[in-house]
Formats: sequence, structure tokens, C-alpha cells
Amino acid sequence: MKKVRAYHPLRQLMMGGNPNKANKPKNKNVAPLVEYLVSHKIDPETFNQLVQNINGQVVTPFDASYNTGRLESDNAFNKYPLFIIYCNCSADVSIAVKFCRSENLPICLRAGGHNTAGYSVLDGRVLIDVANIKGIFVDPINMTSTVGSGVTWGEYNHELNAYGLHNPGGSCDTVGMAGYTMGGGYGYTSMKWGIACDNLIEIRMVTAEGEMVTANEHINPDLLWAHKGGTGGNFGVLVSMKYKLYKLKNVWPIQVNWPIEDAAEVLFTWQNTMTKTLKDRNLGLLGFLAIKEISKIDKNGIHYTINQPYFCIRGIYSDDNSTAGKKALEPLLKIGKPTYPAGTLWKKQITYSMANQHLLDNVEGIIPDDIKETKRCAYIEKALKKEDYQKMVDYFKTSPNPYNIVSMEPYGGAINEIKSDASAFVHRNAYFDVFTDSFWMTDNEKDEAFSWLRNYYESESMKSLWSNHYYQNYVNDEYKNWQFGYFGENYPELQLIKRKWDPENIFNFPQSIEI
Repeated sequence: MKKVRAYHPLRQLMMGGNPNKANKPKNKNVAPLVEYLVSHKIDPETFNQLVQNINGQVVTPFDASYNTGRLESDNAFNKYPLFIIYCNCSADVSIAVKFCRSENLPICLRAGGHNTAGYSVLDGRVLIDVANIKGIFVDPINMTSTVGSGVTWGEYNHELNAYGLHNPGGSCDTVGMAGYTMGGGYGYTSMKWGIACDNLIEIRMVTAEGEMVTANEHINPDLLWAHKGGTGGNFGVLVSMKYKLYKLKNVWPIQVNWPIEDAAEVLFTWQNTMTKTLKDRNLGLLGFLAIKEISKIDKNGIHYTINQPYFCIRGIYSDDNSTAGKKALEPLLKIGKPTYPAGTLWKKQITYSMANQHLLDNVEGIIPDDIKETKRCAYIEKALKKEDYQKMVDYFKTSPNPYNIVSMEPYGGAINEIKSDASAFVHRNAYFDVFTDSFWMTDNEKDEAFSWLRNYYESESMKSLWSNHYYQNYVNDEYKNWQFGYFGENYPELQLIKRKWDPENIFNFPQSIEI
């Protein structure tokens, strides 16, 4: 069959563990792929038409690329889709959806593959992958960009840099724009210009019927509203996004470290001067509790290392006036003993693209390629005391490994100016979103990693710090009442829109909008 790699008739279907494994052929002359399709009630001829009709590629468990293609960015997830449909264009998506409908096959959707709960790839479903739907069209006259749903933030920022243009978005270059925008989309310039979904002005989507629709403020405005914070994979398959742009090329990079003893005071001061009451919105910061390895030599001359927790801030100042930048950052730099890992501040401006790519390089040490991760978050919506922040710091110091990290995204400025019901993104009254990454290497470390993370948010000493809201881009299976946590009072409206656009609940996953 065209575009389906050849298989050897004696080859095993897959390595052990694939829940989609077909029964042994009753007729040794029946090709294993045909037997596999028939065992899952898929018509081989219809499947063959799918393969012939798309510009992309179909990868089955009989193909060499299946075992890598089914993986997500996090090694913690090990799911087995029935097969993968790599779509190169919106027409491919339409064909793929119609095929799945005709064969009554469940669907899962993937763009960047960074879903923190592993919902991008699910066992026993057809994986529709849009990572190859690229293309970035920049309109510098009307200050807009139109972007394919497979574009990553790194690719996008690289292109915008050539024009000296920008819109807020992710600080991780490999994360897909589509999913991150639909869940909100925080970035270094969000205090100045809002989050990514605040700047989303149009989307194109393939519906549950396989039809193309456009949504903007004039056409299907309810659908645009839902895509601005209602998360991906709920209403259809997003194929393109259109954004409002701003002028931005060069920024001042900010990299500051403090001893862990100064962390609580820095966080307390940051909360009170640079979140809800931020005056200079050119200042965009992220904060981290992290651990670095320090080399030591004992009295016998033997080299060894110790793990040293510390607090740091990484960010940018997005105006040419360095004097104003110094004044904006001064309240934090007066605290304790700050150091500057990249050298003295305010020496040289760099492009936003370069800043976004490299600011986080030296926050963590070298993360092993085969490490596994779990993540969760909570919002701080009431002003905390210094001793509350000290609790956050003290708990972090109990980290069972040197890779764990606690991150702070400040809110205020342009984010909090927008009404909570103006889009599906409801989180407009926070000081910080605090998210934590917990890592493990071996199976016997997994329970400890999950327990440590759970207790950071749910233990008696910690749970009073947080609101009952969660940033929907940091999905976790363990959230209590995730419907309210992600979407608050906007959830009933999202359900109405879901019923309108996907009444049969074709697009579903463990925490999808419920009918």
C-alpha cells in the first residue's frame, strides 16, 4: 500500500505491552496488517483509501517509526495508538476525521506533544498528528500573523525576529503554539500585552463532521471565545491561528541568582511590588527554586559535589531605556546577596528570540535524556506573608533529587485587566501561578516523586497557600474538581459550546469538556 512501509510476514506485531495486539492470523496467507485492521473492525479497503488520499503519512505498529512516533515529550508516558495519521495540511485532517467517523474509531490529537498528563496519545485510539502543518505568514502592514497548528514557539519567534515583531507566548522553544495558546499561553511579555490567547483573533478548525470552519469576532464568535483558554482537542481539530502582533526586537536579558536564604524575602517583595501593582510593564520575569551542583575538595584533596538549592529570576526588560529597567528591578536587587551568572546586567541587548531560547539554559543542571517527569500547579490569589513563602522554600529543600524545580509566573498588568468572562481563560485575579516539576529515573523512585509533588500542594502545612484554581496548560490527573479549577464560572458556557460543535463527543480525553 502506498506510503505504508513494508513489513516482514514473520515480524512480531510489536514489542510486549501493546494493548492493540491482534490475534494470531488464522490464515497464514493473510498479511499481518490486514489481520490487524480486521481484528479492530477496520475495513482494509477503506484504510487503503485513507493512505492513498492524504498528502501525509500513515504509520502503523508494523512500521519502524511507530515506536518513536507514539512517544510524547515526557518519557513518563508509554501509550500505544492504533496507528498514527501524520497530516500535512487541513485537507488531510478532514480526511482523517471522516475516516475515523466512518469506521467508528476513537480519536486522540497531537500537535507539540507536551500535554503534561499525557493526553496527546492514548491507548487504542487513532492519533491524528498535526505537527507537520507548518507555515508562518507575517503581515507587518496589518500587524498580524497566521500560523499553522504544527508550528512551535521557537520556530515562530525565529520568524518574527526577522520583522522585529512579537506576540506573547511560551518560554520553551519546542512547545507547540496550538495547544499552549488554547490553554492560555504565558510568556515574558504577558504583563505588557497579555497571554497568547488574549492576542488570538481568528482560528480555523476541522469539525467533528470533517468540515472546515473559521471563527473570529464576526463569524462563530463563540468558538473563538472557547479557544481562548478552553484548551485543545475539545471542539475540533485546530489547523491555523491568527494573532495580533506588536513591535519588539531587542530586549535586555535579566539573570539573577540569590542564596536560598534570601528566597522568601525576594518572593514577598516581588508579590507586593511587581505583580498586581506592577508599574513598569516592560519588566517580564519568571522565578525558580532550583538546585545546582557545587564542586568541593575535602581535606584529603578528593573532589566531590553537593546539591545546593537557590532562588533565581530570569526575564527581560522590553524597552531600550536601561535606566528605567534598573529602577524597575531595584526593589529585588536590594535584597540579600544577588549574583549574576551571565555577568553584570544592562551591558548588551539581545533579540527576544535569543532571550527566549537561552535564558533558562543555566537554571537547571543537565537533565538526563531518559528522565521522567510529573507536573502540577496552583494559583496564589490572596496576598501571602513572608513566612508563607518561607514554607514554600523550606519544603523545596526536601527535594529527593537535584532535578526538581518550582517555578513562579507572576500575574498582573495586562493579564488581570481583562474580565474573567471575556474569554474562556478565567484566571484574572492572581499574584502568581506556581508550578512544580518532579522527576524520577527508575520505577522505584516514581512513588516518591509523586508523593513529594502531591504534598507540596496538599499537605497540611502547604494547602492554605493556594487557591482552588489551576492553570489549564499544566494538566494533572490528581486535581480535585478540575472543571472549576481550570475554567471556574466559565465551565457551563464551555459545555454549551461543546454540545453545539461536538454533540457526539467525538473529541474527548480524560479531562475534556463534558457534554
